[in-house]
Amino acid sequence: MNRKVCIKVQRYIQHSERILMVRLEAKPVPIVLMQVYMPTGSYSDEEIEEIYEELDEVLVGVKRKENLIILGDWNTRVEEGKEEEICGEYGLGERNERGSRLIEFCEKYKLIIGNTFFRNHKRRRYTWTSPGGERRSQIDFIMVRKRFSNQIMDCKAYPGADINSDHNLVVMKCQLKFKRIGRKDKKEKWNLDELKEVKKRQEFHREVTDRILGKEREESIDGEWGAIKEAIIAAARKKLGVKKMEKKKPWMKEEILRMIEERRRYKQARDE
Repeated sequence: MNRKVCIKVQRYIQHSERILMVRLEAKPVPIVLMQVYMPTGSYSDEEIEEIYEELDEVLVGVKRKENLIILGDWNTRVEEGKEEEICGEYGLGERNERGSRLIEFCEKYKLIIGNTFFRNHKRRRYTWTSPGGERRSQIDFIMVRKRFSNQIMDCKAYPGADINSDHNLVVMKCQLKFKRIGRKDKKEKWNLDELKEVKKRQEFHREVTDRILGKEREESIDGEWGAIKEAIIAAARKKLGVKKMEKKKPWMKEEILRMIEERRRYKQARDE
């Protein structure tokens, strides 16, 4: 059965001519796309820092639970070689000073550089070609948060794309799906101390025996075991009861224990 997935643009921010942010309504969490165009090497370090300060201003409004994806032309190199959890082994070229600044930015916001983690041929790594085709560099990157890094299925450049630019198209294929964590029902803990008394032990034994003999024989072994298990549980609930929480501290009162047990019961409830 094919299902159409509708992604709705909630809002966008044109922060400057170099920074654009778009927020998409998606499942299981919203997606925040940020397009960045960093100045070239002809600009001063002060001008570069101004752009990073602008990025800080925009990122203040991005929640931690949102799937943040930052992409664009960073005009810098992070080199070939792993850098903790930020860069993979498949970068390109040698890192320059502004590449180190980008690593600091990623470390601050817990980002990874996606197109350095996949073992693609070098023609699928370089993203920019100099005039005349003499030099090829990897200066365009797609970054995601570490907590969402498992969404990336592939990330590489497409040098054959006809886009009338000296930059290559960089594409990230991703799929995000949260694992559903099931809540286990709390098992009853029977008050087995009651069985230390001979009278209680005999009463429990008779109760179990009467319940088993009072049931019709099952045809299968699984059915027989189910009937025995049901008889034991019913007898334990009637004759032994559930083990009560013990006082672990001298200041613990019966009223406090009751409230703790009541809170636990409501916490595990699945209805309204």
